[in-house]
Amino acid sequence: MINKRKIAELLSYFSIEDVEKEVVANFLKRFHLDYSSTHILTDYLYNYSHNKDLSLQIERLGIDSLKALENCLEMLILDNDRKLNGAFFTPVYIVDYIIEDIKPKENERTIDPSSGCGAFLIGLAEYYHKQYDKSIKKTVKENIFGADILPYNIERAKRLLSIFALQHGEILEETDFNLYQRDSLRYQWTEKYDNVVGNPPYVKFQDLSDENREYLMKHWKTIEKGTFNLYFAFFELGYDLLKDDGRLGYITPNNYFTSLAGESLRTFLINKKCLSKIIDFNSKKVFDVQTYTAISFLKKCENDFILYDRIPNRHTLEEFLSNVKYSENAVSELNIKKWRLLRTDEKKNIKAIETVGMPIKQMFDICVGIATLKDEVFFVDGSNLDGAFISKTGHN
Repeated sequence: MINKRKIAELLSYFSIEDVEKEVVANFLKRFHLDYSSTHILTDYLYNYSHNKDLSLQIERLGIDSLKALENCLEMLILDNDRKLNGAFFTPVYIVDYIIEDIKPKENERTIDPSSGCGAFLIGLAEYYHKQYDKSIKKTVKENIFGADILPYNIERAKRLLSIFALQHGEILEETDFNLYQRDSLRYQWTEKYDNVVGNPPYVKFQDLSDENREYLMKHWKTIEKGTFNLYFAFFELGYDLLKDDGRLGYITPNNYFTSLAGESLRTFLINKKCLSKIIDFNSKKVFDVQTYTAISFLKKCENDFILYDRIPNRHTLEEFLSNVKYSENAVSELNIKKWRLLRTDEKKNIKAIETVGMPIKQMFDICVGIATLKDEVFFVDGSNLDGAFISKTGHN
């Protein structure tokens, strides 16, 4: 993992553009990659003058893989863009887990509608190469699609995929990519996809402009109640982008299970009966921010049960993912107001508690709750104010 503090130190002395170019140039040099025929890279590095001091510091970062390079580039995002667009680096093991669970078929098209620098795009390229021995060029042209609101993220993703192709002796051209700079929640999509993957942006409605907030609330059912997080709408978008029986895998905050703000999203997911699996990381941190997360899988068909597992406190994230044990939760039993998702052992414990002894309703006829018969003691006339005190006259 790239040291975030060291990146911040570099940015206090050098521009983002210079750091990014030096990082890319250093990686190409380190792995002896001849990029002279890759116009995307030659155009990018044209006339760039190496800074010896910066180059030395970049070398010390130890960027030893393409995914480490992608991690580094994710850190080179303007603070304002990060706040407004909710960008966070997705760990490799999360990317790989989601893709391997989705299992894209050789001719299927998979899209990440908030692709960032391309963590899932690189993961997909690697998956197709390993699983089907398919050329990088053909995979990029036929199987991988992406969109992001930030233009420099799209350009970075193209460069990363070009470097991945170089590592396998291939050259990518500009016309090979299906990567688009667009606001996915405003764009009028017409295409459908076999799979949707991603780490959608986590942005509170308070951080959006009034105009953007109003537009989104008018166009997306999952956020129409007004207090929302932007990732709610990406669930709805992802569902809309899927073909029938298509699959979706997202990592998002897990607060949509229970929060008041998440009620519209819960309603949408229950009405569609599309949620198929949830892997809940509970309070274990996946990102270096205080966000509790879960992986959610959808399938565009009706699912009567949601398969669910929650990480035990004693497990690391990667240990848990290698040993997930699902429990069935009936969609019909979920309360819109708050989901109580349970593992099998928890269900057994609750059933044991509920069936022990005799229920009180079998022992007594309960008509009303406890009555004090002294309403006047508890009801206060608010007009009897004396400064910070309320006076009440009683009778013996």
